[in-house]
Amino acid sequence: MFPRDFFVDYWNPSIRDQVFVAMPFAPQFSSVWERAFRPGIEDCGLTAYRVDTRSVSDSILVDILDGIAHSRLVLCDVSPVSCAPVSSALRALGGRGRRPLYPNGNVMYELGLAHATRQAEEVVLVRNEAEQPLLFDMSGVRVHGYPSNDLDAARETIRELVRDAMDTVEKTKGFQVLKAKQALTLTDLKLIRKWWPYGFRMWAKDPDGDLSGIPGELNVAVADLQRLGIVRVGSLPADQACAVEMVWTDFGNAVVAALGPTLMMGRTDPAEKARAEAAAAAVEAEAASVEATQTRPPGDSE
Repeated sequence: MFPRDFFVDYWNPSIRDQVFVAMPFAPQFSSVWERAFRPGIEDCGLTAYRVDTRSVSDSILVDILDGIAHSRLVLCDVSPVSCAPVSSALRALGGRGRRPLYPNGNVMYELGLAHATRQAEEVVLVRNEAEQPLLFDMSGVRVHGYPSNDLDAARETIRELVRDAMDTVEKTKGFQVLKAKQALTLTDLKLIRKWWPYGFRMWAKDPDGDLSGIPGELNVAVADLQRLGIVRVGSLPADQACAVEMVWTDFGNAVVAALGPTLMMGRTDPAEKARAEAAAAAVEAEAASVEATQTRPPGDSE
């Protein structure tokens, strides 16, 4: 799958409690993964997720895209990898007998995807303490070193980096929540008061799917909340034509929490209202059935 198609068609704001790890699969990195990266991430209460190379090729790319899009953080190891000896012809031109060391190509590809789709605070770059300089395009990006010859210290380094990144992300999220809160209109607040935290359904009255059937005020409010990332399309119900089920995002829940309890004071809970209406309908149906039985002429039976 082409990355742009994935991020356009399958991306959603739901974030999993995991760290996507992009790192070489070379043998010398196995102990780094087992003894430093994975335990260091798990020390922070998150799952360390690395794509398994044994998957089929198309599935690997989808897993990579999904992990980059929906993990809390992306951790990329851009350490230079081992290389093969150069040919005698290249050695004759002044080489030292080995090719220059560069970061793993797959890692760099995944890093490019992460930089293009995630916030800067959500992408953490590390490398072992190699002597090779960084690539020119990475010279302006902060890369943290870890001691590959002391994996206990490396684990501590990864743990601190993940914790610091999570703290920074939360602070940034706080600014984003405040900005979204200040952008809400009165109509937006009415919709939040009426439906949060439950999903709600929108539909068009026109059978051809024209959205002109949706009340204008509600349509504008939902568009506002979608633009701000507070709600998203959850599903297309199979029991109703031209219907769209809207759900609240994690970011939306944070915005509502920031609004404070005053907004919800005195409101009728939508779920309680639905249960009360269902109970009232059942009582009315039972009363109508009893009345029909009592008024039935003698000897009349079904």
